[in-house]
Amino acid sequence: MGDSSYYILYVTLFFLSIVLLRNLLRRPSKSVVHGRPPPSPPALPLIGHLHYFSPYVSKSFHNLVTRYGDLLFLRLGNIRCLVVASAAYAEEIYKTQDVTFSSRPKFAFGDELPYANAGFFGAEYGGYWRFMKKLTMTELLSQRQVERSRGVRRDEMVKFLVKLAECGERNDAVDLGAELIRLANNSICRLLMSTRCCGNDDEAETIRTLIRETMEVATKVSFGNVFGGPLEKLAFWLFGRQVRDLTLRYDEILEKDLLLGGTGTSTEVAQWVMSELLNHPKVFNKLRNEIDSVVGTTKLVGEDDVPNLPYLQAVVKETLRLYPAVPIAMRACRQDCKINGFDVPKDTMVAVNLFAIMRDPKVWKNPNEFDPKRFTGEERYEIKGQQSFKFVPFGGGRRACPGSTLAFGFISTVVAAMVQCFDWKIGRNGDESKVDMEIGAAFTLPRANPLLCVPVLRFDPSSLATTTC
Repeated sequence: MGDSSYYILYVTLFFLSIVLLRNLLRRPSKSVVHGRPPPSPPALPLIGHLHYFSPYVSKSFHNLVTRYGDLLFLRLGNIRCLVVASAAYAEEIYKTQDVTFSSRPKFAFGDELPYANAGFFGAEYGGYWRFMKKLTMTELLSQRQVERSRGVRRDEMVKFLVKLAECGERNDAVDLGAELIRLANNSICRLLMSTRCCGNDDEAETIRTLIRETMEVATKVSFGNVFGGPLEKLAFWLFGRQVRDLTLRYDEILEKDLLLGGTGTSTEVAQWVMSELLNHPKVFNKLRNEIDSVVGTTKLVGEDDVPNLPYLQAVVKETLRLYPAVPIAMRACRQDCKINGFDVPKDTMVAVNLFAIMRDPKVWKNPNEFDPKRFTGEERYEIKGQQSFKFVPFGGGRRACPGSTLAFGFISTVVAAMVQCFDWKIGRNGDESKVDMEIGAAFTLPRANPLLCVPVLRFDPSSLATTTC
């Protein structure tokens, strides 16, 4: 063993010793759970309930609630975490006590980063956050602004479809994930800055790599959150430079007119929709028949057609039920409170397990099966302003995803266009019978492997697009 290996071993043992001593000597926190704490699985010294978790975070949470119940109190090292996994408890968090649970958890060395908590997503609930939300909703996501930018999104959609058609003519496989990221980023860049941002494969891959690296480093820095104190300092020493570099690379992308802008989750969901459709040919053909019947075969399907395509909406909603944009929605408790008679102390991190809520066998029949018919009945499941907390793919309450309506429209339109214009052969060589449905390891629900397909032209998208919507 070399000197460097001994050095790393000594440093690790030193910090672990400090953590052990700190946990033995520290005074009880003022916000330790007094009274009646929520149910909690068996824990281990020091690490608490961390041994229940794997890199597949959503699956780990799902396994816990399946085994121990839909309201759990966990200790993840130094962090208190309340896990909520039923529609009734989601309503408590998102509606009954929305203000109490309207903040986000603070993460390790966040204040050391270039923009600290100034971002809309992580800002503390209060006047600044309300101002940012108002600005976002009026200047970017209002109905008027969305309508004004519809032509931009349609133009980018046609470019996307033409690129697929060109690949199909050469019998080349397409990485749908990469192409969807390019489409989403170009649409958002033109909306914000009146310019395209992904002009070639290298720029699109830059954005995709940045998204992946951001998710990876987020997993690493959570190490500091979990144990706090000296190990938070160690996490900053180990990963702080990498986090700062990633943040500055966001700036470089902005300077090159490349914008990340929340495209990852929408493009992931669109990939899952296509994956399920390709694995369910009857559903694919039923959706195509609806599009041909309502839109016709001489016009390219557009955003304004989506309200008239109920089966398309059902397909997308069913996919969102199985693969929500964010499977675990994080909140923080702003004050001591009670849920169902259980005491929850201030500053407790709250994990609303959307993945488990929308696969709850007490609510959904055959919850792990893809069945769009669930969303064709009389009960309404709204994307925004939900009437039922059984279906919460974008979270809920005042901190629900503000772009949920735009995201749903984007996913629905791009999927409808790909079904209308192309047949599909699965795999790099177009000779596979099924799409691999393995979920990747991350905080979101990415595909473990790229979705590679060979498009076979059915209708020329450029000629269809010449017909006015």
